[in-house]
Amino acid sequence: MWPSRRKQPHIVFILADDLGWNDLSYQGSHQIRTPNIDALAWNGVRLNRLYYQPLCSPSRSALMTGRYPIHTGMQSFVIMQNEPRGLPLHFKLLPEWLNGLGYTSYMLGKWHLGHYKSEYTPTRRGFSSHVGSRGGFVDYYNHGRDVPGMPHGLDFWRDLQPSRSDDGAYYTHIVSEEAVSIIRRHPKDRVRKLPCTYI
Repeated sequence: MWPSRRKQPHIVFILADDLGWNDLSYQGSHQIRTPNIDALAWNGVRLNRLYYQPLCSPSRSALMTGRYPIHTGMQSFVIMQNEPRGLPLHFKLLPEWLNGLGYTSYMLGKWHLGHYKSEYTPTRRGFSSHVGSRGGFVDYYNHGRDVPGMPHGLDFWRDLQPSRSDDGAYYTHIVSEEAVSIIRRHPKDRVRKLPCTYI
């Protein structure tokens, strides 16, 4: 008889964008109290030895591929809204690896790894669904890009469709409510992975 297989853990992956090392109280900051993040950090796995560039797209590419940005072609700068490039398709991403282990993967929040063709978007890169923005610059209420010198337009998506039904709702609240909904409706006997990114 074979020994019973160890139960796979449920995974909630939170990526905090533009957050400094000492911005959290569990790191010693006394300026801002972060009790909920502290609890997650002390009871989970903290990735505190990640040496990547201090830019969004390069860092996300490294987290999704396990490779330094110089090895993914993402080392130069963030992907701009109208830029015809993305994380190269020949790289297998974290959700694809986890899907092979029986996990279901959901992407919530900012993608910022390319979207000029549908094959570069989250649901074509291993995620079962995506609720959030594809680019790096979005208004928290109207979900548009109102950055001078950049193309304007809606950047809030539910899978492959732009979503106007969320217009006026606060971005982080939408993403948080979606995360809670996914966790609650997911069968307790099935493994799950929920990469949840907050801007």
